[in-house]
Amino acid sequence: MQHNQKKQYGSAIIEVLIAAFIFAGALWGFIEFQTNLLRERNLIKERTEALTLIENKMRYFRSYTVLTTTPGQLAYSDIVTCAAACSGGTSKYPMTWTVTDQTAPTRKSVQISVTWTDNQNAPHTVTMNSIIASIDPSSQGKVSQGL
Repeated sequence: MQHNQKKQYGSAIIEVLIAAFIFAGALWGFIEFQTNLLRERNLIKERTEALTLIENKMRYFRSYTVLTTTPGQLAYSDIVTCAAACSGGTSKYPMTWTVTDQTAPTRKSVQISVTWTDNQNAPHTVTMNSIIASIDPSSQGKVSQGL
């Protein structure tokens, strides 16, 4: 019987070592998961901020009050391409946009982009494309007049 007891002492140490390795592996996996979760959360926050800036600029373009350039008012004809140092962005989220005039019907194709670099020095870009129609704001109420 004593011979069996000696075998158990050795196997108990092995069981403890195996349990310690399993616990260490699980702990390392959990820490890695939390780190990735924090990194992704920050990226989602940055993308949301960039998208908000783009939506605000698109909303600004859509709020034109006249078709031709008029001092003190945003005109449809004032919506033009801006390739550098464009207003609406921030130092962390610089903004650029490309405007292409199109015909039949008259409209502008607008592409707004915001770029930034995250904490890992990885570049990111969010882009939105839209079309802005050339509709005279002073006659918008006339569209529904006969309804």
